[in-house]
Amino acid sequence: MLTMNLWPEVGLCNGATGKVVDIIFAENHSPPDLPIAVMVKFDHYTGPSFTEFLSKCVPVCPITVTSHSLDTFHERQQLPLKLSWAITIHKSQGHTLGKACIDIGPRERTAGMTYVAISRCCHISMASKRKDTPPGFVHSVSPMKKGKTGRDCYTFTFQTSPDKFAKGIGFDQTSHQQAIHFEKTKSPSKILSAREHDGQIFINQYTSLIKANSSDVNFDPCKEQSPAGTSSSVNLPDSSATDITLQRLDKLTRNQRVNVKATLTMGSSEPKELVKRSGSRGTVKEDCVLEDETGNATIHLWDDTATMLATGQSYEIKNLSVKNFNGKTHLGTTTETTFSPIDPLMKELKGEELLTNIKKTITVEEFKFTGKVNTFMICQIPNCKKKMPYAVDCKVITCASCGTCQKVKACEKGMSARLCAELDGKDIWLTAFTDVMKILINKIDLSCNNTTDELKQGLLNLENVELPIDSTSNFILDVLK
Repeated sequence: MLTMNLWPEVGLCNGATGKVVDIIFAENHSPPDLPIAVMVKFDHYTGPSFTEFLSKCVPVCPITVTSHSLDTFHERQQLPLKLSWAITIHKSQGHTLGKACIDIGPRERTAGMTYVAISRCCHISMASKRKDTPPGFVHSVSPMKKGKTGRDCYTFTFQTSPDKFAKGIGFDQTSHQQAIHFEKTKSPSKILSAREHDGQIFINQYTSLIKANSSDVNFDPCKEQSPAGTSSSVNLPDSSATDITLQRLDKLTRNQRVNVKATLTMGSSEPKELVKRSGSRGTVKEDCVLEDETGNATIHLWDDTATMLATGQSYEIKNLSVKNFNGKTHLGTTTETTFSPIDPLMKELKGEELLTNIKKTITVEEFKFTGKVNTFMICQIPNCKKKMPYAVDCKVITCASCGTCQKVKACEKGMSARLCAELDGKDIWLTAFTDVMKILINKIDLSCNNTTDELKQGLLNLENVELPIDSTSNFILDVLK
């Protein structure tokens, strides 16, 4: 949110909200230094755009505020921006919002406040308010893990009737421990000041999970769900999972739960070992395809799920998660996913052909654009290996993930970049990681120690590069010449 009037005539006024798309630092500067500018895409900005590639995008620069107090002179430099995950009802006056979650509180302190809050949306269906849930039972509480934004979170299922279940998402350690307690003891509970949206319950620091009276619940809790990858019956249904055909996949939202009936084809590649967001190690098999009469989709099988399945077999699969990476939509298994064998759905399968076409070699005459180029350090702790900010003129650096302090000269340096090339008359964005980046920049006599601007300019000078790529993720796998 902008905290001062910069250009009110075009919408850059106190209270204007938008999304940060980039942060620009001076050369050889990094946090905690103030950036030169923060690029913000404002929602209701009507003036000229700073860049032709992003409309409504303008730079917000640091400002200097001075004041006099008796015989002293004070000066402060800061960015006129603040986080705006939420705003007060007073601040929202005059805004028109596409959607809003409203916490009115137990009573209205000033007449008309509720009306002002709800009327920020064009239709009442776009406004949701916090409320208490009916009493019920907590099931399937997951460990705390890192979400896509880096925020800690956990999931659970909340049962409010014999056949009604809702997915819950929590964000703090206290409520996580409470949820585990209610699951273990099978005690009835209810959630106070919960936010509900699309059948899901959200728990944060303003929400309470409390014990409910046993007399208020007239049903017994369900048993736990069967482990992923088994075909036994499931006692705990997931009401948020939608039955779909693979033709509909591109129209679904990220992380939506779905059920499909399809035939599975698995490739010959070994599963990859990696570190999950929760910090635990796991494996994923990515060369797998699902097919039905309407289309096909890539599926990622996590951990030991692949060992329980057979290639060419048709399954009824429940509780898959929709994923989207680099504009490509695929499916992934979760801890609640189950596979039940069914009769064959198709006579002719194209799975092996589809898997063969995933990897292909292209020749790039030149890169048209370079997107964000990142340089970073990699933590030396074997169980961490997380990214750390690229250190400039520092001898030691502390990993924000594991908290260890380490020498900069001993840390491995990493890089990544987004590169746009024209193929068959269409622009395609490719992603290059450390190993590939080292080969590419070596061709132009650059190294990790060069600035990001120098790396961007050098990559644009590359010509006639032969690259094997993964056509599903658009990752560059190697550099042939």
